[in-house]
Amino acid sequence: MSLPTVFVITGANKGIGYGIVKGLAEKLQTAIIYLTARNDKLGRESLDKLIKELGDNRHSDIRFHQLDITDHTSCENFASYLKKEHNGLDVLINNAGFAFKNAATEPPEKQARVTIGINYNGTKQVSDILFPLIRDGGRVVNVSSSEGVIAGHYSDEIIARLTSPSLTIADIDKFTRDYIKACIEDKRRENGFPNSAYKVSKAAVIALTFIQAKELKSRNILVNACHPGYVNTDMTSHHGLLTVEEGADTPIYLATLEGNGPTGKFFYKRKEIDWSVPFVSS
Repeated sequence: MSLPTVFVITGANKGIGYGIVKGLAEKLQTAIIYLTARNDKLGRESLDKLIKELGDNRHSDIRFHQLDITDHTSCENFASYLKKEHNGLDVLINNAGFAFKNAATEPPEKQARVTIGINYNGTKQVSDILFPLIRDGGRVVNVSSSEGVIAGHYSDEIIARLTSPSLTIADIDKFTRDYIKACIEDKRRENGFPNSAYKVSKAAVIALTFIQAKELKSRNILVNACHPGYVNTDMTSHHGLLTVEEGADTPIYLATLEGNGPTGKFFYKRKEIDWSVPFVSS
């Protein structure tokens, strides 16, 4: 008898992450799905709510575990738990993210450090710690955004760096550090960057996806990024046009791809899009 497939979804106590857990539990038979959240109390409350919400439509085992992707110890503790409990995992959906509101008054440097710290550095950290535990043939989905599309938002020099076939993680790290430096010096536009820290963080996540896909290709692990759409969540101040279920559709699609599926791509509405050309919503 084969072992159940183990899914981990970060930042899943609300919004798109919650929708992903719900959708997987409805779609899959006998999987084990981890709803993770930074806040233990909120995470457990979300688990209870979801189980009641699903009722007889739940076909998989949903569990909660605390996970703060910005906290190295939290990531290590979760990895140890997964190793002991399941000897690994099969699918990692990096959904946890953060955005300041448009009316935020924090200085640009603060917004940059916090946003990049969670969206890029946090995603990179939890990936580095959990990747060795992902079984061969697994899946990784990095939930990014159309805000990560680079066309029209950066200098030609920065775009050339980010789209170089020889791009490394060290190069992406430098890209984010250069942006923070430009914030400190108040030279974002002058140095070829957009004003938005969220744009920079999500561009970094897409670039990271391409490298991760190359690194894990030999293990037949498919790694893709996606734009879930403009979803009605707390992050969008509930201005989004899509439901949480609609926003969860492409991440779920990528998490359950067939073995010969694409890797190292960026998707929207289940279709591959090019991050180096202007994004047009459809």
